[in-house]
Amino acid sequence: MSISIFVESTANTPVITVNNIQNASCFGDATGAISLQVTGGAAPYVFEWNNNQNTQNITGLQAGVYIVNLT
Repeated sequence: MSISIFVESTANTPVITVNNIQNASCFGDATGAISLQVTGGAAPYVFEWNNNQNTQNITGLQAGVYIVNLT
């Protein structure tokens, strides 16, 4: 099952690279992950994901759409 990501950024235009998207292995499984790399802008960065996680890289994902807001 696939995972999609949308990135919103407001921290002085950093460059956001999606290093890896690991899809969930089966429908209903929470085995997916998203790994980001951020350069430039004004560190420290604050990550706000639409699933209430607040770290740069997130795990334990089911298939779906994930949005991160970077400030």
